[in-house]
Amino acid sequence: MAESKTLVLVDGSSYLYRAYHALPDLRNAAGEPTAWPRRGRVVQRRTIAWCLPLYVRHDGAWWLQRRPARGIWAGLWAPPVLEDETPLRAWSADAPGRSAQWMAAFTHALTHRDLRLQPVL
Repeated sequence: MAESKTLVLVDGSSYLYRAYHALPDLRNAAGEPTAWPRRGRVVQRRTIAWCLPLYVRHDGAWWLQRRPARGIWAGLWAPPVLEDETPLRAWSADAPGRSAQWMAAFTHALTHRDLRLQPVL
């Protein structure tokens, strides 16, 4: 007995056409068409400088702190954030045995701000 083969053709354009025309008439209370996309307010970009001390214990564990409940990366665990590097520079200069390796700083671009990050080992 000969094996029969089945070929199925799906007309995807008809599905898209019907989905588009199934949308309701988007009008506001005054009967005017809704203006989408709507341009929001323009937020001024700003740059924030952070110093990130990266401390790794002898067993390989990293020093992390939980971020505040509000703000950038709310509630996530991250290295400590210092908004001024002066205390860290003073700490490393205080004791002869201490040394801090200042790595190359980089910029991390977010939606409304740039973070200038200075990692220190």
